[in-house]
Amino acid sequence: MAQGNLNVTGGDTNVTTYFHMRLTATDLGATGLTPTNFDLTYTRSGVAPTAKVDASALGSTDASHTDNGVIEVDSTDAEGLYRVDWPDAAFAAGVKEVILTVKCATAYTEHMHVPIDAPVKPTSILAATANVLADHVLLRTQANVEASSDGDTLSYRSLYGAVAKAVNKVSISGSTMTITKSDDSTSLGTQTVTSDAAADPITALDTD
Repeated sequence: MAQGNLNVTGGDTNVTTYFHMRLTATDLGATGLTPTNFDLTYTRSGVAPTAKVDASALGSTDASHTDNGVIEVDSTDAEGLYRVDWPDAAFAAGVKEVILTVKCATAYTEHMHVPIDAPVKPTSILAATANVLADHVLLRTQANVEASSDGDTLSYRSLYGAVAKAVNKVSISGSTMTITKSDDSTSLGTQTVTSDAAADPITALDTD
C-alpha cells in the first residue's frame, strides 16, 4: 500500500489518481508503458474484488475523465508516472476504504489505499456545529465575499445582493437606482424606479 494520500467522500465521481510504476528488472521508473500493458482492479473493504479490466487510452494528460483510462504523464521529467482514472462504483458509499490495484507484466504491481468518508447527512450535524456555521455566515463581511473566487459570479440577484441593498449606499438618479458594493462607490446593480406624483409619500420605515 505504498502509493497515495487520497481521501474521497462516498459517492464522489470522476476520481483520477497517479501511480508511480517501477520496472521489476531495474527498480527504475517504467517509461513507455501503454494502456494495453495495464490491468486494473479494485477491492472495497469486505467485498470481493472486482474483475480485472484492461485499461483504455486517454487522449492527453489533461483529458476528461474516462473510466479505466491510462496515460503516461511525462517519460522525461516525470519518469514512471501514470494517470489512472477509476469508475465511480469504486468510491460508492457503504464501505470505509477501497484498494486500487494497477498491474503490469514488466513492473511491480502497485496498490493505493483510499479511505472513503461517509457523506455528511444534515441530520447528523450537531446543533453546536450548525450554530458555528450560521455565525460564520452572518458575521462574514461583504468585502470578503466580494474578494472570494468561490461560488457563482458576484451578482446583485443573490442573497449577497439583497444584503448589499439593505446596508450599502443606494442612490437614485432620474429613474435609475444604483446599489453599490461594500466600498459605497462601485456599482453592484441597478433597478428602474417608477414614480407617481399622486402617490402617498413615504416618510419612514419602522420594523414592527
